[in-house]
Amino acid sequence: MGITARKFARGIRTIIIKVAKHDEIEGNLSKNYKLENPNFDQQDLVWVSDFQTFSEDPAMPEHVKTWLLENYRRRFRPTSKVTIK
Repeated sequence: MGITARKFARGIRTIIIKVAKHDEIEGNLSKNYKLENPNFDQQDLVWVSDFQTFSEDPAMPEHVKTWLLENYRRRFRPTSKVTIK
């Protein structure tokens, strides 16, 4: 059984955050975050990665946690099936 990159990232997320903060590396969802939050804080961008969505890290800003969960729900919300007659 293999491990996915996302599972690996979740496992070492505390290390990733330390490096991302130090080197100011933006998360993979940062473009979407910037579009939806024009007055974003640069420090929020290190947190906006898909593998952080369900993180319980108390250092993550609450508004980023909320955005990640809303983003997740939007991406994986079931689409309603339209029947064409």
